[in-house]
Amino acid sequence: MKYFSYILLALFSTFLLSACDDEADVKYQEELVVDGFMYIGQRLEIRLSHTVPIDQAYYPDQVRVSGAEVYITVNQQSTYQLTEENSGVPGTYALPESVHVVTTGERYDLLVVRQQDTLRAYSYAVAPIEITQAVLVDGDLITDPAPDTLEYGGDELRLRWTTSDVNFGYAILIQAMDEGKYGKECDFGDDNGPGTYLSIWTTRYIETQDVPWIGLCYTGPTMFRVFSCDTAAWNFIATTIIGEPALNPISNVSGGRGVFCAVDCDTFHITVTDTLED
Repeated sequence: MKYFSYILLALFSTFLLSACDDEADVKYQEELVVDGFMYIGQRLEIRLSHTVPIDQAYYPDQVRVSGAEVYITVNQQSTYQLTEENSGVPGTYALPESVHVVTTGERYDLLVVRQQDTLRAYSYAVAPIEITQAVLVDGDLITDPAPDTLEYGGDELRLRWTTSDVNFGYAILIQAMDEGKYGKECDFGDDNGPGTYLSIWTTRYIETQDVPWIGLCYTGPTMFRVFSCDTAAWNFIATTIIGEPALNPISNVSGGRGVFCAVDCDTFHITVTDTLED
C-alpha cells in the first residue's frame, strides 16, 4: 500500500496547535483533523483525528475520531458514504474498491459532519507517477546505474520521475526506515526512529532531483517517496517544516485542520552510510 504515513500528518497537523502566542495566552479549542491523502487506483478513504495541546503527549490511538458522518461526492454527481465498518479501523472511513477507486481528473468533494462540526474540502485527482531513474551521479556522469547505498562523501543520488499537465507539482519525502543515527559530521539531533521524516523537497515543474548524503544527516535504511500532487497536497507539504511542531501547514479543509487530496506516489529504497567503501 502507498498510504501517506500517518506520522507526518500527526507531526504537522494533529498536535501542532499551541495554547499560547507571543502576546497572551489563548484558550485551547479542540479541532477535527482530516488525513485525507487518497491515492490513484485505490479506494476512497480518509482518517479523522483531533488536535491536542502542544504541551500534552500525543498518542495516535487516543486521538482517533469515531462516529462521524463522512461523504464524498464524485464530479458533483454521485455521493458515497464512507464508513468505519468498511475499513475495520476506528477513525478510518472508507468505501469498498468495488464501488469506486480514485481516478485521474475527477473532482472529489468531502463532507464530514460530527456533532457541532462540519468540515468541507475538495480535490482534483492527479496523474499516476513513476520513478524512471534512480542512479548515482558525479556531475553529469552516472557512476552507478543501480545503487543500493548512498555513501557519506560519495556521489549524489539522482531521481527522475514521470510528469503530467494534470499535476500541480511534485514532492519528495525522505523517510528513515529503521533506528539510525545522524551522520558523524552532523552535530545536531538525536537518533531517528522508524518512520521519521528526514527531509522534504517540493517543486512545481522539474522532473529530477539530485540528493547528497549530507542533506540527510542520517545513516540507515531509507525510503524516498516521490509524489504527484494536486494543489492541496503541494501546499500542505511545501509549508511543512520538519522540527517545527507549532507551524500550521496550509490546509484546504474548511471547518477543521489537515488536508484532503488525491495524489499518487512511487518509492525507492536505499541504505545511507556515513563511511566511504574502499
